[in-house]
Amino acid sequence: MRLAARRLGLAERLEYLKGTWREGDPWKPNKYDESDVTKFIEAAAYTLPHEPSNAIEIRAWIEEAINLLLSNQQDNGYINSYILTVSKTEPFSNLRDDHELYNLGHMVESVVAYNDLTAPRPDFLTAVKRYLDLIIDEMGRSASGVHKGAYPGHQELELALLRLRDSDLVSQAERDVYTDLAKTFIEERGTQWRKNGITEGQEWVLVGQEDSSADPEQSRRVGETYFDFELRRRGGDPISDESWWGKHLPIREQQTARGHSVRFGYWLTAATDLARINHDASLYSAVLKLWDDMCTKSYYDLPNGPGQILDLDGVPLEPFETSKGYLTIAPRTYLSGQRLTLTLPLTVKAIQPHPLVSQNTNRLAFSRGPILLAVEGVDHPDIDDLRSLRVPRNGFDSTTVHRFQTGVDIGGEGGEGLWGVRARGGRVCWDDYGRTRIVECDLSFIPYFMWGNRGEGELMVWLPTY
Repeated sequence: MRLAARRLGLAERLEYLKGTWREGDPWKPNKYDESDVTKFIEAAAYTLPHEPSNAIEIRAWIEEAINLLLSNQQDNGYINSYILTVSKTEPFSNLRDDHELYNLGHMVESVVAYNDLTAPRPDFLTAVKRYLDLIIDEMGRSASGVHKGAYPGHQELELALLRLRDSDLVSQAERDVYTDLAKTFIEERGTQWRKNGITEGQEWVLVGQEDSSADPEQSRRVGETYFDFELRRRGGDPISDESWWGKHLPIREQQTARGHSVRFGYWLTAATDLARINHDASLYSAVLKLWDDMCTKSYYDLPNGPGQILDLDGVPLEPFETSKGYLTIAPRTYLSGQRLTLTLPLTVKAIQPHPLVSQNTNRLAFSRGPILLAVEGVDHPDIDDLRSLRVPRNGFDSTTVHRFQTGVDIGGEGGEGLWGVRARGGRVCWDDYGRTRIVECDLSFIPYFMWGNRGEGELMVWLPTY
């Protein structure tokens, strides 16, 4: 954690929270730096139980950070060091770009982690709830139940609200309010609005599509989104790519995975939680549609190497090559209904560590085709500590594929389970005099992405060699 704090620049960020930064200082803060501090609080809260030797130092950093965050809270509940001391712009005047609600979201997650896992700080929780009360007043529903149209630029607060909602730190009434705020943020993004009248403070009313039968990805929509209104109000050019913020269409009408990948992932995470909480089958269906599109049409990470076969309707295509994760095919004309098929060799290969990563010196990792492998304790019940396992320094001479039950329904698995890999390796044994020897044993590997679904236990990717 000490190394992580140095790399994060925690000391500089804590100085920044003191409000002493001035133009011309050697380190200029960014609008999201406050979130780095609250991310550290969250990570440290998870780490503290496992690092008792550093607990006093880590807790001191956390307490200082919390105290500085709270010292910046305004009378109305607002907390944002960048807006208050660096840009000095009007709060909430640029939700699209200023990351105020993104920073708040990570603050919410940090207060949940710290209060749940380590030492409760009621004042920290109270401060966060005060800030959320301000957000509800500014951006929630009006007394008549009409949403005011705003939503975050980055979809972090949505998932944080639902995480707080699921914790033991809130009342039932607060759960309902936080769920409703998350719901409005998730569902209003991409909705087109127009002003009802000309008075700046009046409510907004929803305007639907001109032609509901048109392709929702191509049809023109009436009115402007909240970001359009916000941009017009402060002056600026129209947004050229609405999909970057996920605001080109409401989530239930989006057909393809588009925009900023991190924000998109946060949004789907929050929407999945909301669908679970509200038993909303249509929202869950919309999430799955976008998730499937991302997984099947937006991943471009093909491994280089021999043995790849590309065919068009069963006829091999040549020449082709892979470069930087993309497949390049010579120009040609395709007919409707033709199918391109890429077959990748799923051979097991050893992965050498980078020479500058000293922690992995004299270790190997393994993959099967593009899939990274790992060993998990549940598959080695006779091994008390996976750190005693060893693999041949030149990799395996032979491997076999087997099936294992994953412990989770991933679709298409059937009764046979998912594939894994077995190979012969070794384990270190000690005698009563402390002398060691390597005893051959079977090693069982699973795809790394499937670990942790069959109960608690150890995991290793980089294995020592012998």
